[in-house]
Amino acid sequence: MKHRKKILSNRSFAAIWDAASKAESYRELCNMAYDSKYFNPSYLEKKSGLSMKEVYVVLENVYKAYNMRFDEIMKEAGTTNSKLRDSFCIPEKSIEAWKSGRNRCPDYIRLMLLRYYHLLKLGKYIYTEEYDDYLKTIPKVYEESGKEKATDAFNKKEAITINKAADDSLDSDKYDNVRNYEDYSDDDFYEMISSIGSAKHIADDGVKINNKRNSVVNKTDYLDNILKSRKKK
Repeated sequence: MKHRKKILSNRSFAAIWDAASKAESYRELCNMAYDSKYFNPSYLEKKSGLSMKEVYVVLENVYKAYNMRFDEIMKEAGTTNSKLRDSFCIPEKSIEAWKSGRNRCPDYIRLMLLRYYHLLKLGKYIYTEEYDDYLKTIPKVYEESGKEKATDAFNKKEAITINKAADDSLDSDKYDNVRNYEDYSDDDFYEMISSIGSAKHIADDGVKINNKRNSVVNKTDYLDNILKSRKKK
């Protein structure tokens, strides 16, 4: 069952984030929701399809995310001072000051890190408008990679179809059990070897099989080994 995503508009999220910066507690944030324009429960139900319970879950998650200490963000993200410094070009002195609590990291940088490391989870199947847009924006290099994978899968499926066509073209009653080939008379055996050799190039819709090893070829290899052993005798 595919669940419908519920999208929280950027305006609503910004209003909740701003209110979280002013609220002394989660309960106060919930009370502020009823006086707000962009994130009161009736507004969110109408615009985003959120139930009352989901509204409270969103408010709680945003409040917790906003109040995460910088060192907690780093710990949850599994990152280090040097990685943050090199990834975002943030002076290491600033990182140390934020991490120790001497200075407070600006809210916009904290929000950027929360989003970058996927630490801002609003609720089940609930996404911000910004994050949903991000998921839809895939660089062409990834699109091409996806096409290549699809092409490879298609080619693999075609190869299986061709191999099956080659197998089906053989007389199943005569060639089903390769272990019985050793019991054939020499004349029947040589005749069978010749017929299988011509089956190597059977293809679907008149297209020849090029450089494709299939079960027919494998059977031929097995029979060739028997043939060589007979010649030695």
